[in-house]
Amino acid sequence: MFALNDIVTWTHPRTGNTHTGVIVQRYGNGRYVVQVWRQWAHRPRMYQPNPKWLKKLR
Repeated sequence: MFALNDIVTWTHPRTGNTHTGVIVQRYGNGRYVVQVWRQWAHRPRMYQPNPKWLKKLR
């Protein structure tokens, strides 16, 4: 289980893209909302990755 504001990373199995972000919300069904900032973005993107993919950075 991850806590709010944990920094997590995951790699999407199909695309191979790696994302790093901060958990901003947790649902009761075990899903997380991860906020990912891009350097050139005006606002962060919200992802709901598969919890099995998530790895904690710190």
